[in-house]
Amino acid sequence: MEFSKILLCDYMLSGNGQKLLSFFSSLKEKFFSRNSDSDFYQTVNSWLNGKNYAEAAYAEKKSLFEVDDETYASFDEFEKNMFVEFIDEEEARFLQESVPILSVELFCKHPEYAFPYLFPRHFYKMQTICKMFDIALPELPQKKHSERFSYYFKICRALYGFRVRHGLSPTELCVFVYGFAERMVDDFILANMSKANAIYMVHASKGDVEKFLSKELLPDTVTIWQGRPEMMPGDIVLMYETSPYSRIGSVWRAVSPGFDDPFEYYPGKVFLGDPVKIPPIGFKRLLEDAVWSKNAAVKAHMQGGSTRCCTAKDYDSLKAMISSADPSFDLSKLPPSPKDMECFCGSLNIEKDVEEKLIEPFLRSIGFAESEWKRQYSIRVGRNNSARPDYVVGLKEKNDCATADFVFEAKLTIPTKRQLRKDFGQVRPYGLMLAAKVIALVSREGIWLSSHEDGFDYDKLAFYNWEQLTKAEVIGQLRVLFAQFSTRR
Repeated sequence: MEFSKILLCDYMLSGNGQKLLSFFSSLKEKFFSRNSDSDFYQTVNSWLNGKNYAEAAYAEKKSLFEVDDETYASFDEFEKNMFVEFIDEEEARFLQESVPILSVELFCKHPEYAFPYLFPRHFYKMQTICKMFDIALPELPQKKHSERFSYYFKICRALYGFRVRHGLSPTELCVFVYGFAERMVDDFILANMSKANAIYMVHASKGDVEKFLSKELLPDTVTIWQGRPEMMPGDIVLMYETSPYSRIGSVWRAVSPGFDDPFEYYPGKVFLGDPVKIPPIGFKRLLEDAVWSKNAAVKAHMQGGSTRCCTAKDYDSLKAMISSADPSFDLSKLPPSPKDMECFCGSLNIEKDVEEKLIEPFLRSIGFAESEWKRQYSIRVGRNNSARPDYVVGLKEKNDCATADFVFEAKLTIPTKRQLRKDFGQVRPYGLMLAAKVIALVSREGIWLSSHEDGFDYDKLAFYNWEQLTKAEVIGQLRVLFAQFSTRR
């Protein structure tokens, strides 16, 4: 979307625009005088899905980071003086989690360069706004706390460049992000959930149990939890209470896509809702069960990752244990297991049938919406020629340069290795020209996949036939694969 300062100025004349102008013009006073019912908390919470996350994010903390009063001549000078040489990653972890409160302190003293981060636990909003208005955010860092803390300054640099380019004051930039643009962000939490595509198990600490899970869980309860970026609304989430009980105590649904928040200790996040408390199933019972004893998390005694994948067999076995523990428990309260898809049995006469009857249902099954793919995209080759892959997913165009996350090419049939090599020779250049992460050949026989990590090597092609692709577990594995390479979030 192209930014228009005229439209922003019109918005700032509206009632909401005037409120935000007043709020950010006096942010210093509001922030440093905040209390439980302050205008600061009320305003920030209004952006956070109706939850009171602001109080926790902006509570008073002893900071290891000193905000100076110096004046800087450039963003580079500002960033250089803000650079922290960490004693260890534990100190960096503290600063990473303190970014919301530190960002406001920095903005109050250095508004020309710093930006107040007021989307705690809702980083997807910042990502969505930046993508919407072509503000180039760098890729999210991995798990290293020092890099995730430093990412805040990369956000500041990107927004500073946008502000200077469009002649905005620091206050006007804040009104743009938190008012003009924020109202265009779609609701992330979905009331009407689709069927489950995958099952996960997450961990709850002693504090989580005592302060939250031990209390009454209403059907409309929504909370944020550790998750994975590939999680989708409707997925089933088993809550394992690590302490003090070592048990599965409730079943939830994901009510948002999974996302990453660089300023949280656990990088993966997801909103959970629709909780159902169950007769608790302890670890000993899981260890003795013929199905669960083979689960990787159980074999590891629930050590390691805090979000684990489970199978439909695991879930069905859990329901059997619940029924055995309490025959009166109504299993219909629990969401149904992910179901295998029906195999397409119709006729395929032309390549367009492969596109519409095989490729598009497959893309939907791994979590992509129609708005995320483009058919017959024209890639300019030389001065007068072009190439047209059948489908590109995650297309990005900037300054006459196009990239895509995935490329799919349809063929009616690929009956021989000779034909496969020939067709692969067609789709591979498409992937290289678009800097794709994965390329795919699709025909009545199945799907061949190749990744950029393997150099789009013909000898490393992965093949799935359509019978395999009807299995919920296979689709779940492929969804994880594509989510890892997707840049949409």
